[in-house]
Amino acid sequence: EVKFVGFNNEIIEIINVQKDEPINYPTPITIEGYDFIKWDKDVTNATCNTTITAIYKIKTFTVIFKDINGDVAKEVIVKYNDNAIAPTLSKVEGYEFNCWDKEFNNVKSNLEVNPIYNKEKYKVSFFDYDGNLIEEQLVEYGENASLVDAPLKDGYKFIRWDENLTNIKDDLNILYNISYRY
Repeated sequence: EVKFVGFNNEIIEIINVQKDEPINYPTPITIEGYDFIKWDKDVTNATCNTTITAIYKIKTFTVIFKDINGDVAKEVIVKYNDNAIAPTLSKVEGYEFNCWDKEFNNVKSNLEVNPIYNKEKYKVSFFDYDGNLIEEQLVEYGENASLVDAPLKDGYKFIRWDENLTNIKDDLNILYNISYRY
């Protein structure tokens, strides 16, 4: 008698053979998350009762974490159904890390994981000649604030706002610049 056992000693097949009779190995059972490697014994002819065990190896997968530029931030090898551990990404000026674009728990295949960032927003406040707030805008990093109509004041001429309204990278208070009318 030759007993073939697989994963967790599950019986695959039992065959009765005569002494010195050739042994035909069965097809090993497919186990999700594992690769069949070989049988533990290489017996070609039966000589006595024996058990032949299938040897399996857990599958491994590569999880690649990218940074904001698409470069590899971290590459990890993960066993089937294990969790990958994400890297801590460096701070990127003007952006805030939000999340990863896919799950990397219970990994069952090779993965490429990309970060999702949100542009930081800054408050741009416009004030009139008396210091009264005219308008506030939330402007994304590197974008331009929208031009605000300047209030009129008798005897004065509006010259310009006192700050550049382009490529905003911080909260700004924009003041009204005026000159005397001649």
